[in-house]
Amino acid sequence: MDCDELDLISVTFMNQTLRTLWNYVVDIFWIYLRFMVLAVVIFFLVQWYIQNYDAVDDETIKKNLNKIGAGDAQKSLKSGENEL
Repeated sequence: MDCDELDLISVTFMNQTLRTLWNYVVDIFWIYLRFMVLAVVIFFLVQWYIQNYDAVDDETIKKNLNKIGAGDAQKSLKSGENEL
């Protein structure tokens, strides 16, 4: 083996090593990107769930009070009248 062949072998080895390291970096980046996209999707799904199912509006409160027969009590509390 002369010097040129050794240089070619060492350059080829370095290129393979750098290519392997670059592939590891790219693989780690794609894994990170997938987890970040998944985290963002889960975050927005949780926010959507909280907004749609955890909210209790006035109409729901009125319906529930009327179901248990306490609608008049709510009116008297708002007006400040005393039923006693």
